[in-house]
This record gives sequence, C-alpha cells and structure tokens, in this order.
Amino acid sequence: GDGLPCKMCGEECDDGNQADDDGCSAVCTWEERVVFVTQKLWTGTELGGVTGADQKCNVAAEAIDELSGRKFVAWLSKDVVDPASKRIGVSLLPYVRRDKVKVADGSMQFSSGTILAPINVNEAGDPLTANDCLSGINRVWTGTESTGFASVETCSVWSMNGMTGKVGNLSSTGAEWTACMMSASCDSQGRLYCVQVAG
Repeated sequence: GDGLPCKMCGEECDDGNQADDDGCSAVCTWEERVVFVTQKLWTGTELGGVTGADQKCNVAAEAIDELSGRKFVAWLSKDVVDPASKRIGVSLLPYVRRDKVKVADGSMQFSSGTILAPINVNEAGDPLTANDCLSGINRVWTGTESTGFASVETCSVWSMNGMTGKVGNLSSTGAEWTACMMSASCDSQGRLYCVQVAG
C-alpha cells in the first residue's frame, strides 16, 4: 500500500491503498488485464519477429501513464509451437479495453471464435475507424486462426518479404477479429493487438 510496486516481493501493482475492486487488489495483483490495438502501423516485415512485436506493444504502453507497470505481448503467432494463444498465457481475469469495456472473460475466450467486444480502442483510449476484411483499412497482423493456433501465413515469422500474413478485423467480435478469410501482403501495413500478461 505504499504506491511503489515491488516486483522482487511479488507485487504486480501498488496503488497506494489496501482496497479491492479498484484495479489493483489488496494483495497488489492486477484485478483485470488490458488489451488494446496500436495506433501505429507497420508492414509485416518490419515487426522483427514476435519479440520485436512484443517490444512495440510495450513501447506503446510505456507512453501511457495508466498502463505503467503492465507487461504486454502481441497477439501474434510465431509457429505451431508458439501460437498467440500460448504466448498470452492462461488467466481467469477479465480483459478490458482502455475504455473499460470487457473484451473477454478470461484468456480462453480469445481462442473460442468470439470475443465480447471488438478490440478497436488504441493505447491512448481512442476508438479507431470501423473496418471490414475486404477494405484492408485498419487491418491487424495476427498470423492466428480463430482457434488461437498459428496460421501458415506469418510473413515467414514476421521478418521476410514476398510472403503473406494472416490479419484480423478490429471491428469484429466473430472469428474475423483475428482471422479474415483474405490474408495481406507482407509489404502492406497493419496494427498489432497488445494483450497484458503476467509479470
């Protein structure tokens, strides 16, 4: 309750009080996890693999005071061994957008084929323009099918030219939120979904 998170002591957060139901629990753990879509866009070959994509999510988050102290990974599959569903870990906590709208009841929901609300709010809390898979406007790189498993289209693990990558539709709550029927050229631009994880 001193307002200074002690990572070595096992504190994920410390909001200066010992109350529950205010985002940070009395035992200094997050009570919800945040998910956002990045304001910035990159080509599929600029991501620098999943490690580079994770770094981009955390750089975006670090610029926002309300996201300080939270760790994020990109909802992005590397391969069949390291799909997005595995990379975000397992959690029963609710996942919310920056505007506090609930997106998922737990991490398993991201692999269920549907989510509760579209992930169309960026790290600053601003809503983004509606999208559809055909227009290609505001597409999101995922490399991930609706099951949470890796697509075969990952821009050669997000580092090479001349390939295609699976993209999602940030306006959708159905399977297309992560897996549009049509993939995108890796030299086109897309955003990233960033999902808070433990740590």
